[in-house]
Formats: sequence, structure tokens, C-alpha cells
Amino acid sequence: MADKNNGNYVAMMVQSLQKKVKLLNKIIEKNEEQGVLFHRMQRADEQLEACILAKGKLIDEIETLDKGFEKLYNRVKEEFECDKKRYADEIIKMQELIKEITEKGAKIEAQEKRNHTLATNYFSNTQAKIGQVRNTSRVANLYRQNMRGTAYVESQFWDKKK
Repeated sequence: MADKNNGNYVAMMVQSLQKKVKLLNKIIEKNEEQGVLFHRMQRADEQLEACILAKGKLIDEIETLDKGFEKLYNRVKEEFECDKKRYADEIIKMQELIKEITEKGAKIEAQEKRNHTLATNYFSNTQAKIGQVRNTSRVANLYRQNMRGTAYVESQFWDKKK
């Protein structure tokens, strides 16, 4: 009976890795979307926020998958080591998936570095624009204050009869 369960656990581990590959693909797509938004440098804050939130949910799913995979592995670890021939196909499949996951992880890390640089530039430019607006506003206020005094023009004629 335990033998059958271990086979099910192995199948679940393969499925878990396959799902992780799909989630990593979605994260890659979200990173590409973020890069495009940063490149546009438009007021795409809502889209950017939605993209970041969606990516966060994907990362949460991956963490859940990783925890489940680890639990399953701990259940079948001994049998894997004792009967490698029986699970040879599944082990090869999992090795291929883990290799793919590692490659996608490296791609995501490179994307994250690029997006971090783009984000830093984006927010620096945004802060500079805010600073310009503040400066412009301050100058406009100073101008208004200075012009208030010039709005009142004293009479240019003196009454010489006095």
C-alpha cells in the first residue's frame, strides 16, 4: 500500500514542478511587462502596481508549491534512494524540470536587475519632475507676492495747491 502512495507522491512532485515552470513563465511575462512600463515612462502607475501585485501572487504560489514539494520529497526520499531504477523515468523528468526551473530563475534574476535599474531611473525622473513642479510653484508664488505690491499704483499727480 505504501508503495502505491509513493508512486502517487512522485507523480504529485512532477506535477508540482511542472506547475512551478508555468508560474515562472508568468513571472517572466510580468517582468517583461514591467520593463515596458518603465521604458514608456508614462504615468502608468496603476498598470505598474497591478503588475507588481500579480507578480507577488505568483511568487506566493511558488512558495506554496515549494513547501508542498519538500513535504512530498521527505515522504518518498528513502524509497527514491533504495529503488532508483523503479522511479528512473520520474527522476529524469524531475531533473529536466529542475534544470528548466533553474534556467528560468536565472532569467528572472537578470530581468529583476534590469527592472530595478529602470525603476530607479523612473522614480528619480519622477522625483525630479516633482521638484521642478515645486520650484515652479514656489517661483510662481514669489512672483504673485511681488506683483501684489505693484498692482497698487499711487497717484502720479500731486496737488500743488497745498
